[in-house]
Amino acid sequence: GVVRLVDTSSGKVLKEFSPAPVTAPDKVAQAFERAKPLSIQEPTVAETLPEGAKIASVMIEPSAITLASEFAYSQLLITAKLESGDTIDVTRVAKLTSSAPVIDISLTGFVTAKADGEAKLIVDVGGKVNEVPVTVSGVGVPFAADFIRDVNPVLSRLGCNQGTCHG
Repeated sequence: GVVRLVDTSSGKVLKEFSPAPVTAPDKVAQAFERAKPLSIQEPTVAETLPEGAKIASVMIEPSAITLASEFAYSQLLITAKLESGDTIDVTRVAKLTSSAPVIDISLTGFVTAKADGEAKLIVDVGGKVNEVPVTVSGVGVPFAADFIRDVNPVLSRLGCNQGTCHG
């Protein structure tokens, strides 16, 4: 229900509040465990290389991926240099697979941690195959939120750490 602040002498309602649920401090880690990682909407139509395009070389960024917690992620950027000299983004064209079940990979190149371990992320673009080493650690380690590391950057990014807000 609604909480009302009432002036006892006049009986007048000064303010009304809607209570917000607050997670008990000992339950915060469990709440984070239930939270789903950032999700990206997957494309509905498969992309292909332009007709007649021939790939000369493929560049992958980052060249190695290290995920240090279950909330860590990395976005691949895969660029192809064509024989014509043009450079194009082929991230959504590439076939992405992992040599071990330690990561999840979206069709758009979004890589998330799944289990501790090491793997090779295999990138196949038009028959040109490359590998990206992946190291995952910290999955299953209890999460302890820290104001300086986890909250303050969000407040700063959104401008909420100014004197008129939460400064």
